[in-house]
Amino acid sequence: MMEALSARIAATGGRAEAGAAGAEEEAGAEGEAAGPSFASAGDDEIAASLTRSIDGLARGEGAPGGEAAAPLGASELRALIYAKYGKTHDVSFVRRDIPGKSLVSLNIMWLHLEQRSFPLSERAYMEKLEGVCLMLDMLGETARVRTFLGEPARARNGMPARPVVGTAVSITFELAQEVVEEWFGSGYL
Repeated sequence: MMEALSARIAATGGRAEAGAAGAEEEAGAEGEAAGPSFASAGDDEIAASLTRSIDGLARGEGAPGGEAAAPLGASELRALIYAKYGKTHDVSFVRRDIPGKSLVSLNIMWLHLEQRSFPLSERAYMEKLEGVCLMLDMLGETARVRTFLGEPARARNGMPARPVVGTAVSITFELAQEVVEEWFGSGYL
């Protein structure tokens, strides 16, 4: 996942910064504070925006949500999951739409790296965790995930304390609808 993103950014070369500058000038000319939406942005604008966001996170500026938590790395996330559940469980983002609201959660799945039937190699698992960590940092949800994984495992809302076959443990985020649609699509995939 990260290799594909890096390749895409490298393929745009120096055009990314020029494209972003043009987009910023257009937004400024129209009096808009925000640039184009993700859906209408070109590769150059997306690459430039990601580069600026990653650079900002590296400088400790925090995420767009205003939470200035230190970036979460794949090794730390793996260690937190293992410390809480005793296994290196798989994780995935899930969007659920209910009338009038969209919910986004990070699900800690019942599948884990220690299973012989686990579909990912250790390297692929760590790459996936890097992508998840990047997304958490961009959404400003790093502190929530660290806090949740630092607490003892306990049952919540009738759900089990630990992931079991067919049932994941969810960390639900409170995101604005615009953020949900920008990062997780319009819901009609």
